[in-house]
Amino acid sequence: MLLQVLFLRQRQKFEEVDTSSFCVNRQYKIFSEDADIDMQYQRLLEHRCKLCLSIEPFRTFQNLRDHIQREHILFYCDLCVNNLKVLTLYRCIIFYNIESICRIAQIYSYSFTSCSQCLMTVNL
Repeated sequence: MLLQVLFLRQRQKFEEVDTSSFCVNRQYKIFSEDADIDMQYQRLLEHRCKLCLSIEPFRTFQNLRDHIQREHILFYCDLCVNNLKVLTLYRCIIFYNIESICRIAQIYSYSFTSCSQCLMTVNL
């Protein structure tokens, strides 16, 4: 288990890093070298619609998922969402007619390696 996570601009040995001036997330013990790096880290965690750049990020992934379905008639791949632990930014968005195929594939899949339907994803 990691005791601390450091985000730095350049690779350094852990022992050589002085974390006294770093931005700190005390809950998860994540240290960022400066505010810009911390802001980039926070943006990675956001649930943001790639099609609606002007709206604010959503509070949860489920809210984003509902928005994508309601406003854009697109869906997140169920196989990827349920089996891959990746950031929202990297999750696959698929067309409507492929969603049912992915659900059927999930029923018959005994070991998940990847979703073959994600090869047909929308590249945003």
